[in-house]
Amino acid sequence: MGIRSWFNQRFRKRSKQKLLGSSILSGQFVLADENILSSSDIYHYLLAISNMFACGKWEIEDENGKNIINHSALKSLNNPNGYLTPFEFKRLLVNVYLLQGEAFVIKAGSQLHIMKGITPEITDEGIKQFKYDGHTLYQNEVRQIKNMGLSSNSGHGLIDLARETLEGVMNAEKALTDKYKKGGLLAYLMKIDTHLSPKNAVQNQMIQAIQSQLEEIQDEGKTVIIPLPKGYSIEGFESPVQDDKILSYLNVYKPELAKFLGFDPDAYNALLKVDLEKAAIYLKAFVVDPIVQNVCEHLSALYFGADSGKRITLNIDIKKYLTMSQKITNAASLVRTMVYTPDDARVDVGAERLNIDESTKLYASKDLVGLDELADLNKSKMKEGESTG
Repeated sequence: MGIRSWFNQRFRKRSKQKLLGSSILSGQFVLADENILSSSDIYHYLLAISNMFACGKWEIEDENGKNIINHSALKSLNNPNGYLTPFEFKRLLVNVYLLQGEAFVIKAGSQLHIMKGITPEITDEGIKQFKYDGHTLYQNEVRQIKNMGLSSNSGHGLIDLARETLEGVMNAEKALTDKYKKGGLLAYLMKIDTHLSPKNAVQNQMIQAIQSQLEEIQDEGKTVIIPLPKGYSIEGFESPVQDDKILSYLNVYKPELAKFLGFDPDAYNALLKVDLEKAAIYLKAFVVDPIVQNVCEHLSALYFGADSGKRITLNIDIKKYLTMSQKITNAASLVRTMVYTPDDARVDVGAERLNIDESTKLYASKDLVGLDELADLNKSKMKEGESTG
């Protein structure tokens, strides 16, 4: 069932044209209204976070924590709707969550939709309900996934927390970009030895000729040579853009803005330069894992109800951030310690399983000694020492 049909069935008193407007989904979430992503650093961090989340794999666990392979909820999660792929849905969900501070997910039949225009309310009885265009929705139909601040009814996002700062950052970036894009010095001052006189025809012709030539410059970087008689010169104004102050402003505030996302950008960037695995683990532990837990708790309640033992999880494979040399080293060690079979190790380094007896067995290193054997070994060594003494 599509979202239009769901709303049409849910609210029969209203026509779907009046309810949803003329667009396919007038209530769907569109980030085009915000220019926050034009800040390149913020976009970089959001991209890293949402990509890691979007590359995760949905799984369903039963009451005992075991995976349910063919659950109907998996089909819905992996095919959320007709206009977003699973990857796009997860990325949009995280971007909306971080930027707006909350994301409203509606389950319409087997489809999931991220909607805006929904108002959350808590009744006197402590029941959470939502208003959409004057109608009431309940928690078995929609979940409000919040980036918690100090309010129990709404979340806090980058746009709310840093709107003024971000506008300053983006305005500063625009000023620098425009200045260098147009070649630096944008205005000119003409010096003459005598006072300007409206009655001086030669003087007026000279000024008009210079003005006309400057206004005709359409291409950036084009040079125009203007011959001047004695007593005339053209000098550039000092740039109104103070580069050093703006660069200092950007250097200070961009890291501060990134900290709203839940991590230290300086530490993350330093790790990126030397160890991709540690950078990925840092990002996952401090930012992505809390988002995963929050989203999965809400989706579990949406699909199974609050009293069910089943739950939805998102499995993020951190091994994909390892280099090939690290994978080979780790695989060899894990095989020797009875954690991986040789076939498991082959999969990790991109090879196919052999599926033979030798490749599916667990192996242990010969230098490993069990605790029971260790005690006997120590006793025998003590006896040997006594006999030689």
